[in-house]
Amino acid sequence: MTRLLLKLATLCLLLAPQASHAYFIATLGSSPLDPTKTSRILLSGRGTDLGIQPQRSALGRALLYQRNFPGQQIVLISVFEDAGNEAALKRAGWIIGNKNSTNLETVAAVTELKRFTKIRSLELFGHNSPSIGTQTDGKGMRFDPSNPIVNHLAGNFDNRSFVMIHGCNSGWILAQSLSKIWKTAVAGSF
Repeated sequence: MTRLLLKLATLCLLLAPQASHAYFIATLGSSPLDPTKTSRILLSGRGTDLGIQPQRSALGRALLYQRNFPGQQIVLISVFEDAGNEAALKRAGWIIGNKNSTNLETVAAVTELKRFTKIRSLELFGHNSPSIGTQTDGKGMRFDPSNPIVNHLAGNFDNRSFVMIHGCNSGWILAQSLSKIWKTAVAGSF
């Protein structure tokens, strides 16, 4: 009986969904990623209890940008939400250029964003806390404006740039803090 229970427990562990943390960078359309090109960047966090809603919101915004600004690069920095996510993105016209097996959090996000020298817009999609930032890769992983590395992005926005934070309570502290740090317009929600 003990062996049977051990086998059942092992089987359950093998079949249970695994918490796989990985993020990717993708571009919409046929052009490969070019960090020197004017870019509209969408950073989408893990939805957890929201499912894939943050990423779906980012994808909807990407289609709007593709229609209205065809010459500008549209970049998605996001997490793989489920096993079918990558295939669905490819079918929708996304070229997945970089995959990373680490968590998407402040240092990782800024390191990736720092590569882009002409950020026209940056939009963050995910859960928000008024003081500790946007959830990026599950609970406890945030894009935190109090991390000093966030200051390193100030010179990467072009002169017509803006930032939007799509998530609850992002207008109280987060938007104001980032606007001061980056010296660009930042909109949040209340």
